[in-house]
Amino acid sequence: MAALLPDLVRYFARRIPDAHAAVDCAADTALIMYERFTQLPISADERRAWAFGIARNVRSSHLRKSVRRLEIDDALREVLVGEISDVAEVASRNEQINQVLRALPTLSSADQELLTLVVWDELQVQQAGAVVGLNPTAARKRYERARNRWRKAYAGLGSEA
Repeated sequence: MAALLPDLVRYFARRIPDAHAAVDCAADTALIMYERFTQLPISADERRAWAFGIARNVRSSHLRKSVRRLEIDDALREVLVGEISDVAEVASRNEQINQVLRALPTLSSADQELLTLVVWDELQVQQAGAVVGLNPTAARKRYERARNRWRKAYAGLGSEA
């Protein structure tokens, strides 16, 4: 099998423009060959053809994934541009939202993450806790404390103005 690796790398290098992706595909092919070692043909010529058949399937899979990745990138870019412009528009129109956003950085990053997961991303407290690695009881308690710290920070901003 090791003798086929240079041939596989050349196969992918000729067909996939990204050199790193070509080497990754060759490695994926070698892994599949190893996993199917019991199906390995006895004759060297048949082994080579068998390896290239696997390589062809790996290349097809790689190309499908690349196309899907580009489609997902485009769709995500469209969504994010819309979301960013919506957030910027609301923030510029509403001073209260600006104060809310100014109070947020006064909290620890853990408190900020938990609060934004619940408020902005609309997760339940237990779900947000699971995202940050807390059990449901700890999540509820930490959320309550974070909310109280945020309220104090927000009230402090109002008295400074």
